[in-house]
Amino acid sequence: MLTIWGRATSSNVQKVSWTCDGLAVPFERRDAGREFGQVDQDWAALIDTLAQTWSLVDRQRGTSPYLAGDSLSRADIALGNSIRRWTAFEFDRPDLPNLAAWHKRLAARPGFQRHMMGPMV
Repeated sequence: MLTIWGRATSSNVQKVSWTCDGLAVPFERRDAGREFGQVDQDWAALIDTLAQTWSLVDRQRGTSPYLAGDSLSRADIALGNSIRRWTAFEFDRPDLPNLAAWHKRLAARPGFQRHMMGPMV
């Protein structure tokens, strides 16, 4: 059995857990790591950069339900935890309807619900 070391709230642990779940790979997760404290950050600049990046994803998505086509792929898993974090916190963000529809599809998936929808810390 695979052992995944890290916090359940870690974006990297969430990606690996979701991937294992989707591939039916048995795993156990063990808590590891520690919060490292406040880092000086220009939050306004970070949010602006993220908004630009998500706007690009929104435009490029086209009509396909998932990032790489008609079915879930590693691209969706890789960005799925990031879209969860982007939508989980209260701040002004642009209206991105394609991105919102994609997030809604991901959020309906059992693996996403199990591994991504926990508390944000």
